[in-house]
Amino acid sequence: MSASVAPVEGTHVASPAKPGDLDPFFAGDDNVLKSYAFDYDAIVEYKHAMAWQEIQKQAINPCSGILCFPCLVYSIGSYFFLDKDNMKEEVRAQHLALSRDGIRYVTDKYRARQCCGLPDVVQGKVSKTVPYDQMTDCDVEEPAGYSFVCEFMCPVEQTLHVVQVDTASGAGKTESGHELSLKGLFAPDQFKKDVWAMKRGETIDGVDGTVAPMAVSMARDGPGGGGDGGGSQGLATLTATMQELLEVNKQQLACLLEMKRLAGLR
Repeated sequence: MSASVAPVEGTHVASPAKPGDLDPFFAGDDNVLKSYAFDYDAIVEYKHAMAWQEIQKQAINPCSGILCFPCLVYSIGSYFFLDKDNMKEEVRAQHLALSRDGIRYVTDKYRARQCCGLPDVVQGKVSKTVPYDQMTDCDVEEPAGYSFVCEFMCPVEQTLHVVQVDTASGAGKTESGHELSLKGLFAPDQFKKDVWAMKRGETIDGVDGTVAPMAVSMARDGPGGGGDGGGSQGLATLTATMQELLEVNKQQLACLLEMKRLAGLR
């Protein structure tokens, strides 16, 4: 009687080295291994500067005359009383982590206020995970230069690093043309290093263990591990199957040769 083989079992052993260091947003999520902080203040400051630049562009536009003055006043009022707070809410809704499954990027639910007594616009929670095995590129773009309204007027310095993540399929590309475009991380180079390490199945700082497939042992029958091992049993079965296929191929070849010979006699 052939030896019975117990099912193969394997588990991911990776876990946060210090769960208390994780972003509180991910509390209770056992799949999250390490979280990364955005520089919210720097992102908000940059967005405010870009929005104010657009208002300046509207003000110095030679096509804007007396008819556009009310629009300019409205834009300035909206910027100071609504847009600045709305940008802050949107930016602070971002959260990023590495999980056992891949890169986890979440935009939490937030509200954007409107003027004239209109109801708030509510943006629902959106979560996106990029699996490590589908990722083809993860790189950092360093800030450089300025953004100008005109050739030299109203400059806004580019101050934020951008991490671009791509996949082979590119099915979930954003407006930037990448699977993920993460602007304003505190430690973008560390995040890039950790992502590539996770893809290779290596350990990273702040995480105990790895998500790489674990080596598993096959159960053996009999006391002391005696009897045929599961690997030997599987190899023997595969060898027998291959021999049967070869025998069938030989029989089919013999039939074809006989049919060819009979056709030649006719």
